Formats: sequence, structure tokens, C-alpha cells
Amino acid sequence: MIDIFLSRPTWVSPDHKSGLDNFLGLLATMELNPRTLGTTDYPSKCPLDEVIELMDRCQGAIILGYPQITATQGRVKSTEISEPLLLPTEWNHIEAGLAYARDLPLLVVRHTGVVRGIFDRGAISNFLHEADFGNPAWPLAKEISGALTKWKADVLQEKAKGRTQGDHASPLRPSLTDEHVQLLQLFSKPEQYKLQAGAIAQMMKISTTKAEYLLDQLLEDDFVGRLMQAGGPTRYYLEPAGRAALAERGLL
Repeated sequence: MIDIFLSRPTWVSPDHKSGLDNFLGLLATMELNPRTLGTTDYPSKCPLDEVIELMDRCQGAIILGYPQITATQGRVKSTEISEPLLLPTEWNHIEAGLAYARDLPLLVVRHTGVVRGIFDRGAISNFLHEADFGNPAWPLAKEISGALTKWKADVLQEKAKGRTQGDHASPLRPSLTDEHVQLLQLFSKPEQYKLQAGAIAQMMKISTTKAEYLLDQLLEDDFVGRLMQAGGPTRYYLEPAGRAALAERGLL
């Protein structure tokens, strides 16, 4: 599974829920693991810092513009509103900007009529896709499924570049910090060869978010592996490269 950042509101209209569920199901079939603050991940410090840390663990980003605010009266600058104005969550703009600045493969899809900021055509160089989120089948539309397939290819290409650089790294590389080594040592006891992130966080006396961040870094260079079960907890285990790193330091 590839971790990707999914920018979406925690609340969506009941009319839009079926389509969102179908989109999440489509991501799962493509072996993509969407991460969203407040939905799959929960903050232990200020949300913006958590978003930055979470995004640094992801290989790409998808921005879904769901309507959150409907304005029927008022002005935009000096112009009176003549028809309902649909606005997304402000976090769409923040998270899209962070992903764009990090040069992550970016896919932007808005509900028909959602405007302003990142959802105005020309705001960024990426193509802006549009769908009726009230239609449960919108993820399967030719335009959307085709864009998603192309975007995933870009994600895999970027991931391959990162993997190539990491494959040549030594187990003693400077980026293996004391915290990484401390985490690897937790797996050295036979009764603890498979651990959940929450258990690791308790033993290291850090937040679960920080434990997942460290685990994701170790996963990237194959120091640890991950077992994912439908409806069950994700467990991590020590890979041969991780064991070798501990042996090099005389910790086995």
C-alpha cells in the first residue's frame, strides 16, 4: 500500500457520502492508503504541524473540493451574489499549497460549482477536474478514473526515484537517528516481534503520530515491514536490513 494525502472535510453532506465511500473503495483497489487528519490520523499538537508531518510521509496528494459553505446573499468584492456561492473547507487551500510546494504529484477534483482559491482554473498548473459528488458513480466516470490512473503512475515514478536513492544507503547512514535505533530495538525481543504503532508509542513514551512517522521512514528503506489485515490492526516487524543495522551497532 502506498500512503497518499487526501484533503477532504471531516463532514460531507449525506447526499455526497455514497460517492465518497466509492472513491475510497477505488483507492483501496489501487493499493493506495489515503491519510487525512481528523479522519484516519488524529492530532496531538497543532493541526498545521500535524498536516506537514503527515504530508511528508505521503507519496502524493488528492484534493477533493466538497461544498462546506453556501452563500446566497452578500458581495464578492463589489459584486452582489446573483446565485448561490459554494465554498470548500479552507483546509483544501492550505493542504493543496503544501503539496504543491513539496512538488508532490497532485490531483484536484471539485464538486460542480465549488469555487475560489485552489478551485479556480489557472490557480495552479495542474488540471482542475470536476464531478457531481451527488452521483455515487462519479469516481468511475471516464475523466476521473483516467486522471486517477495517470496520477498514480506519477506517484509510482516519484516513489521509484526515492527508492533508488534509498537502496544505496548504508544501515549506518546518518539519517538513522537514535529514535530510529530505539524503535528497532523494540522488535529484538521474541515476544515483541510484531507490534502496533500504539504499543510502540507507549514503550517509547511518544505520540502515536510520532511513532507512525518514524515507522514510515523505516518502511521506506525496508528496515521494518508491515502486516495489514482487513478490519484488524496494522502490525510491524523487523526486516533483515533492520536486524543488520542493530547488529552493526552491537545491539543484537
